[in-house]
Amino acid sequence: MRLTKTRFVTVCQQALIVGTAFAVLGPAADVISLDVVTQPDASAQHDAGVPVRGGKPAPTARVETAPVEAKVTAVPVDEKAAAPAHTDVPRGGEVVQTAPHAVDGFGTVGVTWKPGTQIDEKDITVQARTSKDGTWSGWTTVHYDEGEGPDPGSPDALHARPGTDPLIVGDVDQVQTRVVTAPGVTAPDLEMAVVAPGASSGTEVEKPAITAAGGEALSTSHGDISLQADTITPAAGTTTVPRPTIYSRAQWGADESWRKAAPLYGNIAAGFIHHTVNANDYTADQVPGIIRSIYAYHTKTKGWNDIGYNFLIDRFGRIWEGRYGGVDKDVVPAATQGYNSYSFAASAIGNYEEAQPSSATLDAYARLYAWKLALKGIAADDTSQYVGSRYFQAINGHRDAGQTACPGKYLYAQIPGIRTAARKYQLAGASATPTTSPSPTTTATPTPTPVTGTPRVPNLAGASYPDLAARRASDGEGVVLPTGGLLSFSSPVAKGTGWSRYDVKVLSPDLTGDGRADMLVRIASTGTAGVRPGAGDGTFGRAVAPVKTFVGYDRITAAGRFNGDGFGDLVGRSVATGNLVLFKGDGAGHFTKTAIASGFGDVTRLVVPGDITGDGHPDVLARTTSGRLYRYDGDGHGAVGPGTRIGGTWDYPVLAAAGDLTGDGLNDLLVRTGAGTVAAAPGTGAGGFGPLVPMGGSLGGLSGVGAAQVVGTAAPDAIGFDGDSLVLVPNSGRTNVGRPIDAGVTFRNANQVLNVGDWDGDGKGDVITRYAANGYLVLYRGLGNGKLAPGATIDKRNFNSVTMLTAAGDVTGDGKPDLIANKDGQLVAFAGNGGTAALSVAKVLNSTISGSALLDLGRWDSGGTLDTGVLSSTALGWLPSNTGTPRKLAADLSGLTGVIGAGDLTGDGRRDLVGRSGSRLWLLPGVAGGFGTRRYLGAGYAGYDLLG
Repeated sequence: MRLTKTRFVTVCQQALIVGTAFAVLGPAADVISLDVVTQPDASAQHDAGVPVRGGKPAPTARVETAPVEAKVTAVPVDEKAAAPAHTDVPRGGEVVQTAPHAVDGFGTVGVTWKPGTQIDEKDITVQARTSKDGTWSGWTTVHYDEGEGPDPGSPDALHARPGTDPLIVGDVDQVQTRVVTAPGVTAPDLEMAVVAPGASSGTEVEKPAITAAGGEALSTSHGDISLQADTITPAAGTTTVPRPTIYSRAQWGADESWRKAAPLYGNIAAGFIHHTVNANDYTADQVPGIIRSIYAYHTKTKGWNDIGYNFLIDRFGRIWEGRYGGVDKDVVPAATQGYNSYSFAASAIGNYEEAQPSSATLDAYARLYAWKLALKGIAADDTSQYVGSRYFQAINGHRDAGQTACPGKYLYAQIPGIRTAARKYQLAGASATPTTSPSPTTTATPTPTPVTGTPRVPNLAGASYPDLAARRASDGEGVVLPTGGLLSFSSPVAKGTGWSRYDVKVLSPDLTGDGRADMLVRIASTGTAGVRPGAGDGTFGRAVAPVKTFVGYDRITAAGRFNGDGFGDLVGRSVATGNLVLFKGDGAGHFTKTAIASGFGDVTRLVVPGDITGDGHPDVLARTTSGRLYRYDGDGHGAVGPGTRIGGTWDYPVLAAAGDLTGDGLNDLLVRTGAGTVAAAPGTGAGGFGPLVPMGGSLGGLSGVGAAQVVGTAAPDAIGFDGDSLVLVPNSGRTNVGRPIDAGVTFRNANQVLNVGDWDGDGKGDVITRYAANGYLVLYRGLGNGKLAPGATIDKRNFNSVTMLTAAGDVTGDGKPDLIANKDGQLVAFAGNGGTAALSVAKVLNSTISGSALLDLGRWDSGGTLDTGVLSSTALGWLPSNTGTPRKLAADLSGLTGVIGAGDLTGDGRRDLVGRSGSRLWLLPGVAGGFGTRRYLGAGYAGYDLLG
């Protein structure tokens, strides 16, 4: 039998026959009646559909030529009803239902309830049934997942109604829903939404609008921002991965007026796979209407700003643009609650709890995730990406982030194969073609190619830059310290004139409810103030809501969501009274002022850096005429406590709130010193700030500098003014040393930790320690995510008998990393074997050697073999190709301990050194003839007693 359009009904937990291997589950009376079909593979020809050949979708589809208006009708769910006979619904609670309601067109329904009402999934069951030609189906459960949707407190969540997923009921006459709650559980303001996706004004057969070569990046026919995704250059260290072709929002008929706000941008660290839980036998021509129905339900009923998913993938292998904002951008979805700001989401159109995904769908996932992750320099098979608050793999199912069945057991089982295929696409680059279709049993083990003189690449956490291995002194646990290319701003860019007429110019996080940073301005001649909404590219539109509210106030600064109502606020000082005043925003550019503290008459600068004490409430900083800085702790409701002085002198020309500049998850300050140095004052999380950390780039000549997420990345950008011109200084997105990763092993019994690079040839960095008691060598295989496998003893000789032991890459020319050491005054190589066997017999590289340490310098002279540095207490020598007499290299080593060859931390192709003084880490960047001026990386490292 074939499922026709007149019988197309989407149901959660509806069992379909897949081939001949599965039977319909549950009694017929308990499910909506469906004609049951064999699930075809998408490589077959479908009615009115898209031929799919060789696992790739055909290059055209029937799409919309203009926006299509949907109609959403809200129906109360308030009629008392008898308890259902099901055993899988709450017992003894309230049962309410709707009256039968007519369905117009190819319908969709869902049920929502009062905003702010939290109901556990086990305490509520929503069911639906449909009528066609006078015959009612049975009742079936409609999917409700409390973990799917926007993050609490996000712009999407401000007006959100909790409720079920959309249920596509198709071409039926009537629909009815009922809700069953557990005893004592109330779901107030229950409503059933009935969505008619609208009738097309015209369709055409077209190619995907967003092509691999560039093409349309955004559906901009109704657009309010101008972003373009042409040829994509992935992050450093990755291959070029072609973008898959993607059908645009315009091609599924998106009416852009439904969107409630501009896109919000985060910082992608991983991708999540979802499914839409609708029947799997839809035709290709029905896909635009299905997506449009989901869009209407998410925006018009659930109150989200846009459709929840970044992408949707149909069973024919076609990829569709979901959430607005640019397919190549880090657009924050409303899909995986708690992790949206750090991930992207693609949802497969279908119910994969009951059916197998087609090979075309799996291939589309692999291509999409290979490309999207490569933009961030992330390997598709990475097993440990830090996503907001915990570690995930680079590609995950929604169920990996919460208690949900999404994306269905059959699609979830295929995720390992998707990872493997996606990684093959990444490695193959532009000519990528996986040798097999994605399969959960497919594995790939890279085969290393020996290269004479291969440098040691000390990468443990899977990113583009080297990492440090360390031991935590307090408990002996192994730790990985990832590096990120050094904090810096990019070159300044002028973004327009006409700004000198304002005497107040305050860059602020979102004040207008569109998710973008905005600018409060006040005209000097009239005192009229207003908010100029940000365009997301460093420019700002015409002022909205002009008011005189800010007359008589100075030291005005952005305050974020200071009073906890979800809207952006400002803080200032009354010139007449010296009182601290809160300007409470309403999300539309209007403000209500209230005095919240007195005694601010001698304040020269106010800054609200967010929460710096760790209590979850934004705090206020006030700098006095003496240059002292005081902290006033916020209570989360618009009030502050008494002042507490923060040590030091803070009379900097630039002192601005900046969010998390250093990448450690804590709020920092942006500073420009009197000498012109740009720096971050890193927050400690305990109400204070650490020593200034220099940042690359310049803010020279700029006044009124502020910082916020301006151009669509998670890293804060700077805005300043040069006379009449506004200047954007974009953040490069780089960091110094990221938050420590617990490696999952102990180094308690070691007296040395060596980051040896890829010792075993599996493409992932490894660590070797020397056992303190007997000098044995222990190998900890890296898992590519900052984690290490349990240690295995690889050599039982007493390596305590040698000094200056260090990792040095391949010095023997066999393509495998080696160790070097000072043995009885000779420079000796211990040849690695690429596995867990003992190292080969020592090879003498130099007959006379002295000093305190050996350093891996890579190919310092650009020759074909590796070079070694010899460190004494006052100088650094160089052994060219590990032979001859050491020559001196320029390097300021004064006061540094534990200096190591750390690899290329700066990304300039030269090897760098890292040293420590007390709790601080310092970089000595490689330059011609030696190492340049040391650069401070950060503090807080006194707790690590071994570093390698």
